[in-house]
Order: sequence, then C-alpha cells, then structure tokens
Amino acid sequence: IENNDNFKYEFIARQFLYQRVLSHNDVYVGNVLELKQSGKVILIDFEYTSYNYRGYDFATFFGRCERKEFRESDICNGKERRQ
Repeated sequence: IENNDNFKYEFIARQFLYQRVLSHNDVYVGNVLELKQSGKVILIDFEYTSYNYRGYDFATFFGRCERKEFRESDICNGKERRQ
C-alpha cells in the first residue's frame, strides 16, 4: 500500500512540475520594476509571453543572476530606474 501511495504522490508532483502555464519568458533585470512608494514588483515587456513549463521564469531569472554581466549591470542604477 505504501508503494502505491508513493507512486500516486509522485504522479501528482510530476503533473505539477510539467504543467504548462502562461509565462513571461523574458524575465531579466531590465523587465522587473520595483515601485518605490509601495514596494511592489511588476513585470514589463510581454512580447515573448507564451505557455511554458511552470517555474521557467524563476529558473531563468536566477540563472541569469549568476552571470557576470548581470551582476555588473548598471541597469539597476540607470536613469530610467530612478524616475
């Protein structure tokens, strides 16, 4: 019975993992804005939006955070960010 339960939970987890959902598909520092007064974070530039695997946007964003050009980017301090 325990093996059957494990199989059932694994099946549900795999369905969740591989489910396709509406995704931004271009999440990087230039497309993420923080509203200073409210502290809310919003995404802009939806031209690449389509269906993709759940978690794709998080994975690509954090993967890009590891890249040298992202860490040295001046976009966070750019004029368009201070307005």
